[in-house]
Amino acid sequence: ETTYQTNSVTADVQGGGVYTNMIPKDGGNDFHGGLFLGYVPAQFVGNNSTAALQARGFTGLSSVNRLEDFDGSLGGPIKKDKLWFLMSGRKQLSYIQSAGSFYLNGAPGIEQSFIWSGAMRLTYQATPKNKFAAMWTRDWKTKVNDVVTGAGGYSDVNPNVASLQRYPVMYYILQTRWTGTLTPKFLLQ
Repeated sequence: ETTYQTNSVTADVQGGGVYTNMIPKDGGNDFHGGLFLGYVPAQFVGNNSTAALQARGFTGLSSVNRLEDFDGSLGGPIKKDKLWFLMSGRKQLSYIQSAGSFYLNGAPGIEQSFIWSGAMRLTYQATPKNKFAAMWTRDWKTKVNDVVTGAGGYSDVNPNVASLQRYPVMYYILQTRWTGTLTPKFLLQ
């Protein structure tokens, strides 16, 4: 479950902007999985460039060449009523063409962005009133030929010589949590 709040956040939030509250899944006593496959080729994206505009010197427009978003998850019991797992993975890819960026051979400048993500969560019910959870997330991000987003949407340069390259960066998150129900009216985390 995820909620987003864009204004009137509570006093415990230290900065402005969007506030996100995420409640992760715990697995469960039954095996469950999910799968999402998303793909958009260049042929599915409209183009309002005309021959009349090109005759007046219009070189092109920023456009999507390809988008991919593949997600999957699997969760279930390791030991029923005691230990559960949940794992997930995601691949995101985007190829976006800049309106004015071209290679020396005339091919359009295309920004390539890749994100691969993986997560694993274990939940252990030690007693009816004490539950422990540990989650590990790892993301890999790469951006090649930053000729669209880094240039504010338009760039008129050769991507080989004048664009930013962001090579793989790995992000890690490790989180542990204890939830104790001390009394019916007192929950401690």
